[in-house]
Amino acid sequence: MFDRETTPEQKERQRLLENRAWLDKNFEKVQKEYANQWIAVLDGKVMSHDSEVEVVKRSVEGKEGEAVVMRIPVGAIPTPM
Repeated sequence: MFDRETTPEQKERQRLLENRAWLDKNFEKVQKEYANQWIAVLDGKVMSHDSEVEVVKRSVEGKEGEAVVMRIPVGAIPTPM
């Protein structure tokens, strides 16, 4: 449709969405291993985990790409009505 090149911002957003999709697909496995911890997902893998979010954020600082950083809950996640 458009003959434009992808901008660096669009590429970063795409990588972030890919990391989020990987986390969604692998959530059960990640939850079993990292429940009640903060994790950083980058390039389709858990790059860091800790009980403190700042430790996780520092561990991916300066790495290429924007990591998905989130706290992994314990137990089932309620679904919205």
